[in-house]
Amino acid sequence: MNCRWIAAALVALLLAPGAVAAEPAYAWFPLDEGRQIDLDLERERRVETVGGTSRSHFRGSAQLRVAARHGGVVSVTRVESQTQAGLGPPGQPEVSQLLEVYSSTADEVLFHAQKRVGGTDEREVYDPPRHFLKGPLEKGRRWSVGELRRQDLRMDLEAEVAGIGPLTVGGQEHAKVLEVRFTGSVSGRVDGQSLQGGQYERTVWLAKGKGLIQEVVQAEFRLTNADGTPITLVDTATFRLAAPRASDAPGSPLLR
Repeated sequence: MNCRWIAAALVALLLAPGAVAAEPAYAWFPLDEGRQIDLDLERERRVETVGGTSRSHFRGSAQLRVAARHGGVVSVTRVESQTQAGLGPPGQPEVSQLLEVYSSTADEVLFHAQKRVGGTDEREVYDPPRHFLKGPLEKGRRWSVGELRRQDLRMDLEAEVAGIGPLTVGGQEHAKVLEVRFTGSVSGRVDGQSLQGGQYERTVWLAKGKGLIQEVVQAEFRLTNADGTPITLVDTATFRLAAPRASDAPGSPLLR
């Protein structure tokens, strides 16, 4: 058998149109120390009962900053601030701060731990770590994330690459964006009440070399009131990359 012919055929196959290698996982979720992403936030909270539906709307911002690297893992601080809209003068904003710990390779981005700063200082450590991204990252790729925990809630999630393509957000065009959808069931308690059922869906858009530029998170909780009537709570939050500011210098590591 002619080994040279086989080698040439393999090279031709690899260079053929459409035979494009998947991007490394870290290209979609860069963890350079000091990197910052500013996002605009819109949120709707909906309560559905037999008597009707009520809605509350909020606007605000979120900021993600890669804080520090220690022993192969990286801390990312996420701060969200929102104020209820449509109620006259803005009131005191709701502010939350979450510290998340990741690591990344060419094949995967792993989620190791989270800590909610303030209040109860809630902390969750995942051993083994959960797969935030798992290659090869091509359209249709699926993987199991595993169980995530938030206070009294448990979310058993699966992930799928929904697509890769261009996207314009915040007035900025991004030639190559990875869309990943996380879905799963929710169990546990909300405000001390046991859930009758629940669903969670989070879709993230990650620009190559830049990271998160858009995110939509929806959580639905089904409960029963003290009088036995059903109630459904739906929280939908949309985050989009904020438009560039004139004060942002070209070449800055800050992504706004």
